[in-house]
Amino acid sequence: MPNYGMHRRKSRLPVSRMLCQKDPSLHLTSMDYYFYNTDARSIEGPPRPRFRILIDRGFAAVGGDRRRFGEQLHQLKQDDILLMYEDKVGVVAVGRVRERWDGKSHTNPWYYTPVEMRDFTGGACEYHIKVEWFPDLSGNPITLKVLRQRFGSAGFMPRGTVKKIVKYRAEIEEMVEELRPTPLPTRAAIDLSAPAPERVETTTYRILRDTAKALYIKDLHEYQCQICGHTIELPDGKRYAEAHHIQPLGGPHNGPDVIGNILCVCPNHHAELDYGVSAITVSALRSSRGHAVDPEYVEYHNRFIYNSKDE
Repeated sequence: MPNYGMHRRKSRLPVSRMLCQKDPSLHLTSMDYYFYNTDARSIEGPPRPRFRILIDRGFAAVGGDRRRFGEQLHQLKQDDILLMYEDKVGVVAVGRVRERWDGKSHTNPWYYTPVEMRDFTGGACEYHIKVEWFPDLSGNPITLKVLRQRFGSAGFMPRGTVKKIVKYRAEIEEMVEELRPTPLPTRAAIDLSAPAPERVETTTYRILRDTAKALYIKDLHEYQCQICGHTIELPDGKRYAEAHHIQPLGGPHNGPDVIGNILCVCPNHHAELDYGVSAITVSALRSSRGHAVDPEYVEYHNRFIYNSKDE
């Protein structure tokens, strides 16, 4: 499994800390991860796939006996992370819980049909909780085969309606970080002479990038931010930094995965650049021999990402 962040180590900064740095409203110590099963076996009629209702309306639902199923929502806290798992399909979305369960039983269903609810054991009730489904993976789900490969477990199977992830938490944290939302959309890219990065389908469903280039840049700068000089020193002596593509990879920007388009930055400045909060001045960047930042990509950032917030 590739290492995107650590300096000469295989471990990485937990995604809970990364998300808190990018969104101060999240609570580092309380975030837990859960598989949420869409109960596809109980779904009989249209629409199919039914999980689209959950994603589009921003909630999770369970049905049937209150004590056996409904009260499983009690274990969820605000900002916990759910991986929506559809049987025989895979993980189709990842979401952040937005509230504590209100404890209400609903006889007017949003997710199940009245016919399906009549077959429930223990009562024809549905239970809801608000969830912000941020990466919608329904068009390219993470299959059970991929999860098993990721966890190194041929027999792994997400079980239960709402099941806390303990054994594979580190792997899940890394996977969620790789799937974190992309920056706010900005203006369409102009054509540049450099080639766009190659795209392939991988087990993490990302644009293929040369991790060696990012690691080279971070090593070259000794994991110090090129903007502020800060480096994150972890308690065990490891260092952490991030590689930022000045002209972002992927649509609508289609930037290239080349050394001149990469900066070594701290998480705070990475977020500021992603969201167009800060401009880039080449002369103000901390430099290192062997790394020449291409002004062409800096100009692109300043024109189409930084300046786009004023339009």
